[in-house]
Amino acid sequence: MPSRVIYFLVVGTAGFVFDMSCLWFWIEICGLGPVPARLLAFAASICLTYVLNRSITFADRPSRGFEQAVLYAIVSIAAGVANVATYIAMLHLLPPFRSAPYIALPVGVAVGMIINFTLYNFAVFRPRV
Repeated sequence: MPSRVIYFLVVGTAGFVFDMSCLWFWIEICGLGPVPARLLAFAASICLTYVLNRSITFADRPSRGFEQAVLYAIVSIAAGVANVATYIAMLHLLPPFRSAPYIALPVGVAVGMIINFTLYNFAVFRPRV
């Protein structure tokens, strides 16, 4: 189990870097506001992390094809609600974060990561019984 957590953290780190890069792109290059930019970046990171978690973190678990991908997306979106809600709450309720969306992002990501690992491990990529 500890190695699975390490793989999950490595994949999560790659997803975070990708997420942050996408957020930067949508805000700085495309001129979007921090909330729509965050939603687009989050959607892109779900796709990347599914491929990486399926092939690295949970490679020893059975694949259920499209069903698994859909369940992964649903779980990711549910955890993403907590992630994005945390991000938005920090932007709106804590004035210093209004001009620093890049600081609010990792807090939201951490909330989502805890939810994701738990549900990925016991539901999405559950072992055969």
